[in-house]
Amino acid sequence: MKTKRLDFNYRPLRFSKSVSLVGSVPATQTYDAEQAEGDRYSPDYTITPATIQPSLGVIDPDEILVNGKINALLTNITWSEIEDGTEKVIDVSNKQYDLVLTGDNAGRILVKRNATPGSLLTLKFSADFLDPRTSQVSHFELTYPIKCKNATLSQPVVLLDASDVSFYNPLRDPASQTINAKLLLGSQPCPEANRQFVWEVLRDSGAFSQWGKNELDLEAKVSDDGASFTVDRSLMGDRIVIRCRAKYSPSGNPASVTLRDTSPGKIISIVRRIPKFDADWTDVPLNLPGGQQQVYPSTVITDAIGILPDPTTDLLPLYYMATNPTKASDEPSYSLVGHGMKPTLSTAKMSKTNGGIMALDVKILDPLAVLVDGDGAVITDGDGNAIIFH
Repeated sequence: MKTKRLDFNYRPLRFSKSVSLVGSVPATQTYDAEQAEGDRYSPDYTITPATIQPSLGVIDPDEILVNGKINALLTNITWSEIEDGTEKVIDVSNKQYDLVLTGDNAGRILVKRNATPGSLLTLKFSADFLDPRTSQVSHFELTYPIKCKNATLSQPVVLLDASDVSFYNPLRDPASQTINAKLLLGSQPCPEANRQFVWEVLRDSGAFSQWGKNELDLEAKVSDDGASFTVDRSLMGDRIVIRCRAKYSPSGNPASVTLRDTSPGKIISIVRRIPKFDADWTDVPLNLPGGQQQVYPSTVITDAIGILPDPTTDLLPLYYMATNPTKASDEPSYSLVGHGMKPTLSTAKMSKTNGGIMALDVKILDPLAVLVDGDGAVITDGDGNAIIFH
């Protein structure tokens, strides 16, 4: 018996697809931070949801299938939200949305959350359709944007109680400085529940990063409420550049806000600078008793204000002695004989006949630094404290 295979030759289905709003609630909101808490969003989707309906239809050129809407025949219906470049699937347990998965309105979504002001919320619909003639599956994707315009007359502004550039004089100024932050909405302070401050410092790489993420972040601490940054300026090096940015959430969830370059923020710099000073000594007569082997100078260092009470934290007096040259044209040869505010100096360099020359030079010490090993790990003492030195 001779056989030949016979197949049905179905022409491809033609699909139509669209997504639109249902009802009078618009897909664009406005936000005004200066309004009362319940009136900041217009419309407020938590009160009046926005309804979005995808519509899919089919035309069968062979007229086997009924032409028209096919929403009730869709399978694998899903919605996801895309915000700040992150896509998250919306499941039926998400209280911020209501999903319709069956019936003629299958695919409908009710949006019961407000969008972030100034940010785009994109809703993405996807579903499958099984062609009963061929068992071929067609996949559909549609997107719909939800926008929220910031109508606040005054945008959130970060204020710090510190100058844009301030100078730290370690010889006079206390080491500790506390910087306090505020976030203003117009002329009013932002409620604490709606804002969160993030403190960052400029690293050697030239980029800012959050304070406390580095093992060497020892020179400052952030207060428990996050609104204050206390820096030990003696440990900051030659300078520190601090940036404070605010996460602002009108809905009271600032932890969920992603920081951007446009986020409210403020940058300040603190620079270590030692002003001009003068140094001299007392308690050493110009004419010493014959044969005196030691002298005991008392160092006096002064600035524009007066005598510095404790200059040794950042200054090191260095004392030199030289034999007084026989000829006026000869240069004295100095030797370091001692250091400190009240050193004991030998007179061995003095000539019995020509005497000697005593000199004082004050060295400005480098800023304090944390001692680390070859791998960059902090070296500590027996009590677990970081070893700090000039």
